[in-house]
Amino acid sequence: MSECPHSPRDHALRLAGTITRGEFSVAVDFSVAPGEVVALSGPNGVGKTTVLRFLAGLGGILGPSGAFTLGGADMIHLPPEHRRLAFVFQEPRLV
Repeated sequence: MSECPHSPRDHALRLAGTITRGEFSVAVDFSVAPGEVVALSGPNGVGKTTVLRFLAGLGGILGPSGAFTLGGADMIHLPPEHRRLAFVFQEPRLV
Protein backbone atom coordinates (compact mmCIF):
# COMPACT_ATOMS: atom_id res chain seq x y z
CA MET A 1 0.00 0.00 0.00
CA SER A 2 1.34 3.44 -0.87
CA GLU A 3 1.72 6.32 1.55
CA CYS A 4 -0.83 9.09 1.48
CA PRO A 5 0.84 12.22 0.04
CA HIS A 6 -0.85 14.48 2.60
CA SER A 7 -0.43 14.51 6.35
CA PRO A 8 -3.30 13.14 8.47
CA ARG A 9 -3.81 16.61 9.89
CA ASP A 10 -4.67 17.83 6.38
CA HIS A 11 -7.62 15.45 6.27
CA ALA A 12 -9.04 15.88 9.76
CA LEU A 13 -12.67 16.86 10.20
CA ARG A 14 -13.07 19.84 12.51
CA LEU A 15 -16.35 21.21 13.82
CA ALA A 16 -16.55 23.95 16.42
CA GLY A 17 -19.22 26.49 17.28
CA THR A 18 -22.94 26.59 17.92
CA ILE A 19 -25.33 24.83 15.56
CA THR A 20 -28.87 26.19 15.53
CA ARG A 21 -31.90 24.38 14.16
CA GLY A 22 -35.14 26.23 14.75
CA GLU A 23 -35.17 27.31 18.38
CA PHE A 24 -32.76 24.54 19.44
CA SER A 25 -29.01 25.08 19.59
CA VAL A 26 -26.09 22.85 20.51
CA ALA A 27 -22.47 23.82 21.18
CA VAL A 28 -19.90 21.54 19.55
CA ASP A 29 -16.13 21.33 19.50
CA PHE A 30 -14.46 18.20 18.12
CA SER A 31 -12.05 16.84 15.54
CA VAL A 32 -11.99 13.47 13.81
CA ALA A 33 -8.73 12.02 12.49
CA PRO A 34 -8.56 10.14 9.18
CA GLY A 35 -9.69 6.53 9.59
CA GLU A 36 -11.12 7.20 13.03
CA VAL A 37 -14.55 5.75 13.78
CA VAL A 38 -16.76 8.02 15.86
CA ALA A 39 -20.08 7.53 17.62
CA LEU A 40 -22.24 10.27 19.11
CA SER A 41 -24.05 9.14 22.22
CA GLY A 42 -26.14 10.77 24.88
CA PRO A 43 -29.69 11.12 26.13
CA ASN A 44 -32.62 12.22 23.99
CA GLY A 45 -32.67 15.87 23.03
CA VAL A 46 -29.00 16.78 23.46
CA GLY A 47 -28.36 17.44 19.75
CA LYS A 48 -26.86 14.26 18.28
CA THR A 49 -29.15 14.25 15.26
CA THR A 50 -28.79 18.02 14.84
CA VAL A 51 -24.99 17.65 14.60
CA LEU A 52 -25.22 14.75 12.12
CA ARG A 53 -27.76 16.54 9.94
CA PHE A 54 -25.55 19.63 9.91
CA LEU A 55 -22.46 17.64 8.90
CA ALA A 56 -24.40 16.08 6.03
CA GLY A 57 -25.78 19.44 4.92
CA LEU A 58 -29.36 18.47 5.74
CA GLY A 59 -30.11 21.31 8.14
CA GLY A 60 -28.87 23.55 10.88
CA ILE A 61 -26.91 26.78 10.85
CA LEU A 62 -23.43 27.24 12.28
CA GLY A 63 -22.91 30.51 14.15
CA PRO A 64 -20.65 33.20 12.63
CA SER A 65 -17.67 32.30 14.84
CA GLY A 66 -17.97 28.59 14.01
CA ALA A 67 -15.65 26.43 11.93
CA PHE A 68 -16.42 23.36 9.82
CA THR A 69 -13.42 22.08 7.87
CA LEU A 70 -12.35 18.86 6.21
CA GLY A 71 -8.71 18.62 5.27
CA GLY A 72 -8.36 22.31 6.02
CA ALA A 73 -11.03 23.21 3.43
CA ASP A 74 -14.06 25.21 4.55
CA MET A 75 -17.15 22.99 4.27
CA ILE A 76 -19.84 25.36 5.56
CA HIS A 77 -21.12 26.52 2.17
CA LEU A 78 -20.42 23.30 0.26
CA PRO A 79 -23.61 21.62 -1.03
CA PRO A 80 -24.45 18.25 0.57
CA GLU A 81 -23.72 16.28 -2.59
CA HIS A 82 -20.13 17.58 -2.65
CA ARG A 83 -19.25 17.07 1.04
CA ARG A 84 -17.98 13.47 0.71
CA LEU A 85 -19.18 12.67 4.21
CA ALA A 86 -21.30 9.68 5.12
CA PHE A 87 -23.07 8.32 8.15
CA VAL A 88 -25.74 5.76 8.89
CA PHE A 89 -28.58 6.45 11.29
CA GLN A 90 -29.59 3.63 13.61
CA GLU A 91 -33.24 4.40 12.89
CA PRO A 92 -34.33 5.41 9.36
CA ARG A 93 -36.89 7.85 10.74
CA LEU A 94 -34.10 10.11 12.02
CA VAL A 95 -33.22 11.30 8.54
